[in-house]
Amino acid sequence: MNKIAQTPKAIKILRKYKNLIPLVLNALQLDQEDMIQKVFETFNEFVEIKKVLAPHLPLLIEAAIKISLNKDFSVNLREITMLFLEQIAENYSKYLLKKAGVPIIEKIIDAAFKIASEAEEDFEDD
Repeated sequence: MNKIAQTPKAIKILRKYKNLIPLVLNALQLDQEDMIQKVFETFNEFVEIKKVLAPHLPLLIEAAIKISLNKDFSVNLREITMLFLEQIAENYSKYLLKKAGVPIIEKIIDAAFKIASEAEEDFEDD
């Protein structure tokens, strides 16, 4: 994790502005691949700050799955969102089971199998 994100001041700011996450996700346009990449790179940096991301996990997971499954996006962007999903699974599995239940876990697993079954050629063009 980014060392700056772990400072008390940064954590205080992140907690204060955690409600910006839904606004940012809703404002993203699917044709702004560079911006989507920057947003998810930032989410990857903050994945361990549970008080910031936890309230928005279903929304974040839905967005990451949607992007990860979209073959029109670059492999790099898809890998960033897949990394995000992997980190969410590692850091929030108990929370997800308790708060969101099995359906959200099933969505992640379903997406992972769809991606894993894609033809190898789909990943060679980037």
